[in-house]
Amino acid sequence: MVGSIFGVESMAARLSGQERYRQRIERALAKGLSKSAARGHAKVGEKTASGAALKSDNRLAEGFARVASGESLSTVARELGVARERLRRSIGERGDYVRHGKRYTFRPRVQNDFPLYSNGQSIRVFVDDENAARLGAYMAAVGKFLGSGRLEILEPHINHGVTDVRGKFYPFETDPDTLYELRAKGRPQFHQLYRNTN
Repeated sequence: MVGSIFGVESMAARLSGQERYRQRIERALAKGLSKSAARGHAKVGEKTASGAALKSDNRLAEGFARVASGESLSTVARELGVARERLRRSIGERGDYVRHGKRYTFRPRVQNDFPLYSNGQSIRVFVDDENAARLGAYMAAVGKFLGSGRLEILEPHINHGVTDVRGKFYPFETDPDTLYELRAKGRPQFHQLYRNTN
């Protein structure tokens, strides 16, 4: 008898928990959140139930930059509080380790030399294929904006940018006046966007 009472109570608790979970999901979806965010597992860049957006782990970007500049992967991982294998995987997505004597150095798998408008300047950056595609889309949008004056063309690129092969982030320049000034100083030719230095 006692067992059956406990069984009924635990079943009621389970149903109550399931109902609360279902209601939470419904509320989150009603706010426009994705299903993953509604379940409490928002993807990078998605809004969470609390209203904040998840950001990628800056420690991995810093670790990549430090190892790429010659520091020991084990030391960097320990100092940043990141699992050594996690940092190794993150770096492995961007290039290869090359042994020189007792030390390992990092060599980016692909280096694309591209012009970029960033922080009010016209610069050139070395990026991997993924960032090259993003940069190319941005520069193409800039060209369309400069030819039409339509601000909405720049909107998808506001608060975005690219990370170079050394791990440094460059925000896209999206201020209209600054872009016109940079064009007046000398606009990169479109074919330069696809020059590969390898």
